[in-house]
Amino acid sequence: MESWGGSVVENETATRWCEEFAADGTLSGIRDALNVAAGRPDDEDLDADEAARALAAAEVVAAAAARVETPEALPAGVLSWASKHPEAGEPEVRALARSAIHRIVGERSELADEWSSAGERRGWQVTIDGLLDRLT
Repeated sequence: MESWGGSVVENETATRWCEEFAADGTLSGIRDALNVAAGRPDDEDLDADEAARALAAAEVVAAAAARVETPEALPAGVLSWASKHPEAGEPEVRALARSAIHRIVGERSELADEWSSAGERRGWQVTIDGLLDRLT
């Protein structure tokens, strides 16, 4: 990652995805980002940027389900979209988001490896576990 912070959207890839999503996001855009991660076979590498986009999409799903961690967790445009599209927080979409997250934290995930290499995997995992809780 070029730069990153503790939240799943505090990196350049997720920030760009959120900016683009706020401009013209759709439920299919969320599903596409999530499916890239959820559909990646366990014996294939998952690119860090793909994982970052899927995590940002999962945060939108949580927000659409009225389960945002804090109002500052997502850009205002994304929160506005989520508040107008509760269908993005339906159980089926939340299940897809959880599936994507499980793949992201698993083996052969470049993003998980980057957090481990930086010595910050435990803190990142706490953030991810919080997101998973908000998606149940």
